[in-house]
Amino acid sequence: RCIEELCTTTQLNALSGYNVLPGDVLDIEVSFNNRGITTSVVSDARLITPYGVTTSTELPALQTYQTYKMQRVWTVPDNASIGILQIVWEADRARLNTADDNFQNNVGTVDLFVGRLPTPRASEATGMTLEPILIDASESFDEDGGGVSCEFDVPFDDGTRSWDNERIVSPTCVLNYTWTDDGVYPVEITVKDEERDETVMLLNVTVQNRNPNIEIRSQRTEAKVEYPITLYAYANDSDSEKPWPGVVDIHWPGANCKEGYYTRVCTTTAATEGWKTFTAVGTDDDNSVSTATFDVKFTNIRPHSINVQMSDADGPVLMDAQNTWHVNEDQRVNVRGQAQDSVDDLEALTHTWWPDDAQPSLIRVFDGRVSEFEMVWFESGLHKMRLEVTDTEGASSGVEERWVKVKNVPPAIEPLPSVLPIAEGQSISVTGSSTDTPSDEGTLVKCWDVDPSMDSDDIGSADDDCDVLGDNLTIAWNRSGTHKLVYHVTDNDGAHASEVLEVMVLNTPPIVRTGSMSCRAYEACVLDASATIDAVNDVDGLTVVWDLDVTFDSNEDGVPDNDADIVGKTVTHVFKREGVQTVKVIALDEDPERPGTKLVTFTVLPADRTAMENLGAALVGEEANPLAQLGLLAGVLLILMLLTRRKSRPVERDVWDEVTGALGGDAFADRETELQRRRPEGPPPDYLFQQSMQQPPTSSSPPVNQGPPLPASGLPEGWTMEQWVHYGQQWLDSQG
Repeated sequence: RCIEELCTTTQLNALSGYNVLPGDVLDIEVSFNNRGITTSVVSDARLITPYGVTTSTELPALQTYQTYKMQRVWTVPDNASIGILQIVWEADRARLNTADDNFQNNVGTVDLFVGRLPTPRASEATGMTLEPILIDASESFDEDGGGVSCEFDVPFDDGTRSWDNERIVSPTCVLNYTWTDDGVYPVEITVKDEERDETVMLLNVTVQNRNPNIEIRSQRTEAKVEYPITLYAYANDSDSEKPWPGVVDIHWPGANCKEGYYTRVCTTTAATEGWKTFTAVGTDDDNSVSTATFDVKFTNIRPHSINVQMSDADGPVLMDAQNTWHVNEDQRVNVRGQAQDSVDDLEALTHTWWPDDAQPSLIRVFDGRVSEFEMVWFESGLHKMRLEVTDTEGASSGVEERWVKVKNVPPAIEPLPSVLPIAEGQSISVTGSSTDTPSDEGTLVKCWDVDPSMDSDDIGSADDDCDVLGDNLTIAWNRSGTHKLVYHVTDNDGAHASEVLEVMVLNTPPIVRTGSMSCRAYEACVLDASATIDAVNDVDGLTVVWDLDVTFDSNEDGVPDNDADIVGKTVTHVFKREGVQTVKVIALDEDPERPGTKLVTFTVLPADRTAMENLGAALVGEEANPLAQLGLLAGVLLILMLLTRRKSRPVERDVWDEVTGALGGDAFADRETELQRRRPEGPPPDYLFQQSMQQPPTSSSPPVNQGPPLPASGLPEGWTMEQWVHYGQQWLDSQG
C-alpha cells in the first residue's frame, strides 16, 4: 500500500481481516492441498479475481498432504466501491480424481472488504506556555463506517538543543498538553479506524511565550537638572529555561545610564527642567519584551563649568603653569567665555565681564550660551579678568577670575644705513628710525650718544648718554679714525634698544704753505712753513721736517727726498753754496702715511765778503778751490827758496814745515776726509726730535714735544721713538 510516497507491506489474514483500499496492490497466493491418502491425478486449477478475471493453470499430481501454490498480483481499482469483493480459486473442475470423496471442498473463497481511509479533522491550537492547550481531533471520521481513535506524537523542549517526543493515545481524539517553552510545535495526529486503516495529520501548535515581569523603583522622585538619580529595575521570567527568576536583559532607551546600556541599575539625569519619564525594557530568553516606566521631576540649577579661552591670530593662547596668559602690549586677542546649564536655559544666559581690573568702569554684557569680544591691554603688568554668568531665574555661577600677564614690547630700531668715509671736519647727517607699540610710540625717548667711550651723564653705561635728542643728528669730526655713534630709544617701561653706526673719518693731509725765502750763502736763512694748514685738531700737533738736499739720501733709506734734516715749522739754516737750491718741506699729522709735502726752489745769493775773505774762502774751508790752493803753495815755495838763498844762517824748520805740510797734498787729503766726516751718515738722531734744535734758534722756543709716556709693554713692535713722539697718543686712543 502506498500513501503518497510512503509504501508499506501488510499481510492480510483472517485475524487481521481482509480489508483493502482502492489502489492497494494485492499479491494473492492460494494453495491446493491433497488431504487424501492417495496421490491425485493431474487436473486443472483456476483463480478468479474480483470483477471475473480468471487465471487457469495445470494442477500437477499431488501426493498425500502435498501442496501446490498459485500466485497472482491484483490491484484494487481506484473506483472500487465500498463493499465486499470475492476471490475464488477452484481445483479439478472436471472431477478427474475419482477417489475424491468430497468435491465441495475443491472450491475456496476469500471476501475482501473495500473500505476507505479515516478522515482526520483538527483545528489549529494556540496557547501560552505553562497552561494546557487543547488539541481536538474529535471531528475525525471513517467514511466506510465505524469509529476512529487517535494517537498524538507531541514534540517538546527537554532543555537540550533538540526536541524530544511523547506519544499519547486518545480514543476520543482529544488531548490537553502543556508546554514550558514557546514555539511552534508540529504535533503528528494518527487517526485509526476499525479496519486499522490510519491517516496521519500534522498539526502546528503555536505556544506563545509569556512576557517577563519588570518594575522600576527609586529612592527619590525629584532631582536637580544634570544631577544624578539612580533607578533600579526588578524583573523575572516565569517561563525561562533558567532557574527562577530566569534570564531577563534590561536596557534603558534614551536614559544614557552611567553603568551602560544593559543594566538593572541606571544612574542618569536630565538636561532640561520638568518631569521626565524613564523607561526600562526587559527582554527574556525568548526575545519577548516588557516595559516599565518611572517619572522624575528635575529642578533648576545655576550656571556652571565656566570656560574662559583666549586666542590670537595664531590660534589659542596657552596658559602657563600658574594658569596665567601671557600677551604683549597692544596685542589684540579674542576672549571667549562659555558656561554650562540646562538645555532650556543655555540660550538665555547672561555673561557679565570685567575685562581689566585696572579699568573698573569697563564692563561688557552678553546674552546667550557663548560670549566673545576683542580685548587689548595698553599697560604692561599683571591684569585680572572677571566673568559672572546668570540664568533667567537669577541663579549665578559666581565670579570667575583669570589672570593676564601683559609683557612690554621693547622698541625696535631699524638698522642704520652705512656711511661712506668722510674727511676730517666734514659734517654728515644721519637719521635713526624706531618703532614701538602704538600705545608707547608717544612716550619713546630717542637719543644719540656721540661719544660712547665716555659716560657724560654718569647714569647707566657709557653708551646710553643722550648727547643729542631726537632722530636726526648732524656731526663732524676733526680727528681721523673710526668713530662710533649710538642711536638708542627707551620706552615708558624702561625697555631699551640701540644701534651702533661706525663712521670712518679719513685724515686730511696737511697743506704745506711756506713764506718767501731770501737766502745768502753763509748767512742764517729763515725757512718758514708756519702757514701750513690742517684740520683744527691737527694743526697744533703738526710736525714739519725739512729735507735740505733732495738729491742726497742722508738717512740712507733709499729715498733721497724724505730726509728729516731739520725739524720745525720755522727753522734757520746756513747755506754754504750759492745758486739755485731745492728743499722739500714735509708736514706730518697723526697719519704719517699721508704727509703734506711741498718742493720749494729758491736762489741762494753769493756770500757778502771782501776780496780777502773770498781769497781765504777759496784757499781754506768747504769752498776751498784746489787750483787756488796749488797756486798759493807754489808762491809759498818760491818765497821760501828766495829766503833760503839770502839768509846764511839756518832758519827754524818747524814753522815752515807746518806751512808746507798745510799747503801740501796731505793737507788736501785731510780736508777731504774732514768734509766726508761732517756729512750725515743716516737719518737724524732721535734727540733732534726731543731737543731744542727742533725749533729755530730763537730766544722764545716753544716747549719740546716729548710724546706720551710709553706703555708698560714698551715701545710697540715696529715703531721708532720718532714715530712714538708724534703718533703715540693716537695709538693709545685706538687701544681704548
